[in-house]
Amino acid sequence: MRVYWHMIIAPVVAAAALVIVYTGGDVNDVRCVPGTVRKVVSLSPSITREIIDLGAEEMLAGVTSYHPPMKKNVPVVGTILHPNVERILSLGPDLVLYSEEDSAVQHGERLAAAGLCAVPLGRNRNFTQICRNYMKVASLIGAHRAGREKIFRYRAIRETIRARKKICTVAVFISHTPLIAAAENSFVGEIIADSGGVNVVGNVGAAYPILSAEFLVAVNPDVILSIMPGACEFFASLSGGAPGLKAVRKKHVYSVDERHLVYYTPGDYIEAVREIAALLRKVVQDNETGN
Repeated sequence: MRVYWHMIIAPVVAAAALVIVYTGGDVNDVRCVPGTVRKVVSLSPSITREIIDLGAEEMLAGVTSYHPPMKKNVPVVGTILHPNVERILSLGPDLVLYSEEDSAVQHGERLAAAGLCAVPLGRNRNFTQICRNYMKVASLIGAHRAGREKIFRYRAIRETIRARKKICTVAVFISHTPLIAAAENSFVGEIIADSGGVNVVGNVGAAYPILSAEFLVAVNPDVILSIMPGACEFFASLSGGAPGLKAVRKKHVYSVDERHLVYYTPGDYIEAVREIAALLRKVVQDNETGN
């Protein structure tokens, strides 16, 4: 899954009776009529998870590695960084889905030129965009009603669990070497906000900027989260022990489970908020009790 995070660095809701045809920038000159799709190749683990969440796993004809558990054996067409075009073509899919964030390496134009319906999904910088892309997938595979019902439920859950006040400052890292953080204007940044955290990296333009150790010491977060293993040891040794880092001093550095945080799907977003909010509340309680 570490490879998948490197690619993270690197509006369509219609009435059930409406037929939508995606053309132009999505699929060049190839028409893709939602509701007629039977075989789908997904070039993103997140998109694969969305198709499964929509109850359409049987439509999957090909996936990339790091895919979620599935009930059937589905051919692997390569990695998210190196999908195999010939393998994809051999499967004869009605639809190939990939993320605009990964488009530089996923051969969308080549697939479309070969006659396939290859549709990129927009970037996922926040929960609204994640939901919009989820509904685009739902509409394309003929699962609009299921998608609409699930999005209604996910939005309701989010309103129930999201924090109403900020309780501590946080920095989230997706790489240690180089030191890459999730900024405010990333979907991980919004997860932190919904969990009650203030992202010390702020909105710096890039969604996943490379930081210096000096910058981290200067912003001095209450909590440091990392999807990388060995976070406690790494940040304790950073910048000669980084004695100014209170998160290190108070032992509030955590390697978090990437099981949900890594995927840009509505359901995983919700679960990530639940998990991180619980962790931040524990940190605040520890501070209050002097632990």
